[in-house]
Amino acid sequence: MHTAPVLLVDDDEMLLHALSETIRLRMSTVSVEIASSAEEALQLLQQREYGAIVSDMKMPGMDGLALLAHVQEQYSDIPVLFITGYNDRKSAFQAVQAGAYDYIRKPIERDDFIAALSRALSTYRLRQQVKEQQQFIERYAFSFCHLVDHRFPEEESRGY
Repeated sequence: MHTAPVLLVDDDEMLLHALSETIRLRMSTVSVEIASSAEEALQLLQQREYGAIVSDMKMPGMDGLALLAHVQEQYSDIPVLFITGYNDRKSAFQAVQAGAYDYIRKPIERDDFIAALSRALSTYRLRQQVKEQQQFIERYAFSFCHLVDHRFPEEESRGY
């Protein structure tokens, strides 16, 4: 089963390559796209749907928290995981408080990274399933109301 692709965002090209390769080797059904800045990531988000975003917190220009704010505003179903070299609790708290799905410290432990990414992709799939079920229920309710209105038109005219 293929899943929506993952978007990796970091200004460190070597890290992007290493994470891409880790995902390719350990999650064969997941494709990866990369962006070297938050601005580039926002352009890619306009073109394609992603199952998760993994972003560095500190980048030149727009940082990861600003990217997260844009994602939450326009693509609220996509979980955003942060990676950072800053090992202070304040950064972790700030990321989670802002709505990050998870917070991963550098150096990245590959097993922990894959586990966190797998959880994020599962969360995305579940959110999509909930949306589909809500749409189905709304269509069914509309059809049911339409059927009732046609079978019992006199009830509608009496105000029942």
